[in-house]
Amino acid sequence: MKGNVNTEQKIIDTGIALAKQYGISGFTVRQLCQKAKVNLGLFNYYFVSRDNFENIILKSLYGDFMKDFEINISKDMDAIKKLEAARETLSDFVSKNASIIASIIIEIFSGNGAKFSFVKENFSKHIAFLYSIIEQGKKERIFKDADTVSLLISTIAPIILPIAASAILKRVISKKDSAKISKFLEKLSSENFIKERMELSLKGILR
Repeated sequence: MKGNVNTEQKIIDTGIALAKQYGISGFTVRQLCQKAKVNLGLFNYYFVSRDNFENIILKSLYGDFMKDFEINISKDMDAIKKLEAARETLSDFVSKNASIIASIIIEIFSGNGAKFSFVKENFSKHIAFLYSIIEQGKKERIFKDADTVSLLISTIAPIILPIAASAILKRVISKKDSAKISKFLEKLSSENFIKERMELSLKGILR
C-alpha cells in the first residue's frame, strides 16, 4: 500500500479535533475513522497501534506549542517580557487543550505508567525554557533571589492548575453535580480569572 501524506495528516488532524473535545482516550478508533472518512486498514497502516497514534497526536500538539514559544519570545527581551510572553503562550495552549491535559492527568493518576513515561520524556523542553527565563531575571535582579524552581512553580501553577482542575472536574463528576457548580467551573478557566492570577503571581516574584 502506498502511503499518502494527506490521508495520514487528515487522520491526525481529526484525532486532534476529537481529543480536544473528548480527551486523548475519549473516542474509539472506529469513531476516528468514521469522522476522517477512512477505513480501519488505513489507520493500522499509518499508525500501527492506538498508543502510537496518541503519542503522535501529543507530539504534534507539543511541537506547535514550542514553535509558538520561539515565535513569541525574542532573545533580546528582558526577563519580565519573556516571562509574560511565555505564560501567555502557555495559557493559550492549556486553554485550547484542557480536555486533553485533563485526560492525561487522570490516566497518569490512574496508574498509566507508559503515559507518564512518555510525557516525562517528551514534554520537558518548555520547562527548561521557563527555567532559563527565571534564571535570567535573577541575574538581572528583577526577580527575587529565591530558589528558581520555587519561583517557576509560583508563576506557572496559577495558569495550569485552574484550567486543568476545571477540565478534570467536568470529566469526573456527574452531570447533575457539574450543573450545580457550573459557574465555579467556568470561572476557574475564564480569561479574566487567569489574567488576574497571572498578575498576582508575577508580583509575588518581583523584587
